[in-house]
Amino acid sequence: MVGPGRPQIVLFGSSIVQYSFINGGWGATLADVYSRTADIILRGYGGWNSRYALKVLDQVFPKDAVVQPSLVIVYFGGNDSKAPHPSGHGPHVPLSEFVENMRKIGEHLLSLSDKTRVIFLSPPPMNETQIQLVFGDAIKGRSNEVCRPYAEALLNLCNEINVKGVDLWNAIQQQDDWLNTCFTDGIHFTAKASEVVVKEVLKVVKEADWKPSLHWKSLPIEFPFDFGVPNSLSLIQPSLVIVYFGGNDSMPPHPSGKGAHVSLSEFIDNMRKIGEHLLSLSDKTRVIFLSPPPMNERQIQLVFGDAIKGRRNEVCRPYAEALLTLCNEINVKCVDLWNVIQQQDDWLNTCFTDGIHFTAKASEVVVKEVLKVVREAEWKPSLYWKSLPIEFPFDYGIPNSLSLAELELFRNEQLELPPSTALL
Repeated sequence: MVGPGRPQIVLFGSSIVQYSFINGGWGATLADVYSRTADIILRGYGGWNSRYALKVLDQVFPKDAVVQPSLVIVYFGGNDSKAPHPSGHGPHVPLSEFVENMRKIGEHLLSLSDKTRVIFLSPPPMNETQIQLVFGDAIKGRSNEVCRPYAEALLNLCNEINVKGVDLWNAIQQQDDWLNTCFTDGIHFTAKASEVVVKEVLKVVKEADWKPSLHWKSLPIEFPFDFGVPNSLSLIQPSLVIVYFGGNDSMPPHPSGKGAHVSLSEFIDNMRKIGEHLLSLSDKTRVIFLSPPPMNERQIQLVFGDAIKGRRNEVCRPYAEALLTLCNEINVKCVDLWNVIQQQDDWLNTCFTDGIHFTAKASEVVVKEVLKVVREAEWKPSLYWKSLPIEFPFDYGIPNSLSLAELELFRNEQLELPPSTALL
């Protein structure tokens, strides 16, 4: 694993979890909130129910793992509550079995260590009209009338087994115009609904009397600025490391002698050492450097005023060019963000939130370029997403699966797109 060790927060569930790392998703937002304090780990399996989850629970959360999670956030229930399919197939699980499955899941997770905490997310409501408009007859049997008892029963179970519960059923419905603003397809969350999930999860974590606290403000920040970097020893090395530095390095020197500036020659030497170190981790570790991107100098001035001075494209460009040259020297792949951002239509006005940091449009560009590099690289084994095995495929010891996830996979196979990514 990558060191040093941080608390692990695992998201475990069906498509509400699997899709939570899309732009604006609740998993991505938690990863942002907990940046440099905890690792948010995704274990999402679209289309699954509590019965499927129970079958692989020991594999996803082995009791003999060297490092156990500090917090597991669990979501199942939406698929369980689907009406039974006439064929006898499908993800439906009777309410009594659902509660018993969730009890076993909760008890297993609590047994991992005396420091492992658990939060269950209740099934949320849905927009039945929107489901019909989006999916037509491909998805039948989803209704709030049937789903509500699953949410209520899960919250009652939480009180019984000392697991924290988030009442998404009511929290979502308390939002203004929730039917029209909280779902992308009647089932899965928009950014607004994801904000609700994050708010409710953080509220539970803040108010819990867990020792130590897992609230983001209570966790130590990794490598504060006055912290000496220690040696670390890791048993598992990464398959791919994507590295970005340069924007701060290229700032001009501050008159005080302090600040983020690093001379161009030192920057290149530092990046050479970083690249060589990463390549030395294992013969299967691959590295991609992202070049410094351009910036919108006018927007920086409007947003930050005199608080940030000296960020200019004229100064930054040599850092980008020198990094690309270095990549060729040390056999590291590189993404030329300097040029690719500027190739976007109206890039100055559409690619930055504050002149420096990326909008969703610019982030899409980064993803597209990274995946292009990974797809074209002659790495063995390939790290391209289509080449990697799917964890727990639908025929893995779990028969009779008829689910949204299968529809999603089929749709993306036809379009040759990765899930929820419309431009790759």
